[in-house]
Amino acid sequence: MLRVGVEDVRPGMTLAVAVCHPKRPGTTLLSAGVTLERRSIRRLRELPIGAMWIEHPAFADLDEQIRPEVLRAQREVAETVIDAFDGALAGRDSRLDYVRYRASIVEMIRRMLRAPRSIMFVEEMIRNGHPALAHGANVCIMSVMMGLKLAEYLVQQRSRLDEWYARDVTNLGLGAMFHDIGQMRLDPTVLERWRRDRNTYDPAWREHARIGWSLVRETIGAAGAAAVLNHHQHFDGSGFPPKTDRRGSARAVVGEDIHVFARIVGVADLFDALRFPEHEAPPEMADTDEKQPAERPAIPTVRALKLMGESPWRERLDPVAYRALISVTPAYAPGTIVGLSNGRNAVVIDWTPHDPCRPTVREFDMDGIANLQWDGGRTYALASVAGLSIVSAEGFDVSDDAFHPEPAGHSWERFGRGPLPGPDEAGRLAG
Repeated sequence: MLRVGVEDVRPGMTLAVAVCHPKRPGTTLLSAGVTLERRSIRRLRELPIGAMWIEHPAFADLDEQIRPEVLRAQREVAETVIDAFDGALAGRDSRLDYVRYRASIVEMIRRMLRAPRSIMFVEEMIRNGHPALAHGANVCIMSVMMGLKLAEYLVQQRSRLDEWYARDVTNLGLGAMFHDIGQMRLDPTVLERWRRDRNTYDPAWREHARIGWSLVRETIGAAGAAAVLNHHQHFDGSGFPPKTDRRGSARAVVGEDIHVFARIVGVADLFDALRFPEHEAPPEMADTDEKQPAERPAIPTVRALKLMGESPWRERLDPVAYRALISVTPAYAPGTIVGLSNGRNAVVIDWTPHDPCRPTVREFDMDGIANLQWDGGRTYALASVAGLSIVSAEGFDVSDDAFHPEPAGHSWERFGRGPLPGPDEAGRLAG
């Protein structure tokens, strides 16, 4: 199957994955296996749906990386984020719902462990007019995927714990889910100022980390709460909040003194903030006339990943966590349509995190996709073809966005290159 923009779908195409309502992730508009008709396509184009998954035998080899059951689990997590943030906005104590939140993350982990090559399409989680909710869902899902990839790194970083417990990423997911929950309790004038200026040095806005920690610290475990409190800490010590010792002296937190969960969440948080700047608009402001989306447009995945590998972001990130992000959020995800420098269109069919901007692609044309008898065009491993590159993706010109990750040192080589844990470990790692 492959991912086709809603404007490019045509009658006769068959859905490989159900299409859910963009404002209500739990509501299915069209089921998998449905053949699209002109009427249904017209209605889909009236909604903020970016793309959908289409069946085609020429791209059946993508099925291992694009698993409907994993996408469904990710949507369920998005629903729990909506519920949790609605509760925070209403000022009610949603503590009893933490059992449900944890259960949704556990189920997502189980499905991911059974589909170790599955990847994430962050822009497709929720499009419900509440960008901050999409941000919470994306950061949660990315953090869990990164944590699973870094199982051995977690064991090394959490050496005081039993190995099976050190590798458990359930509380990482909970901390990531609620990392910005404190913003929902800030004064509206502070939120408006943040939305307008994006001033990360505003002391009133910075309080959201402590407020969020106070809301969750008794319910999601110390490690998850640490991710909420410290997700704005930077590897170079330039983050916040400062750590206060017993004598009342404040000091910066640097490098591995930052809890590893907070480092992972910080990487996911930055990626989504760069990729979708509008995601950080507070929910109660998302539907106002002052959204001005043109001022902070989305950027392509490859560009966000490239920026994170450059100053000033590079120095602020745990390099192992950054490489883990690249390993679960491809610069050009399999199943997506790209434009090549030879003027042809192609579909990404495979990739490697060690050379993320030169994936394997297969030429295609839209008429061929509509014809199930078409067997696909030429396949290119771009890493082996001199002079051929990707120049457009996700509706953007990306001709200047190619990058090659710098070696991350022994930490990544030791902890980041192995496969995800196998299905037999799902029960232990998912709680």
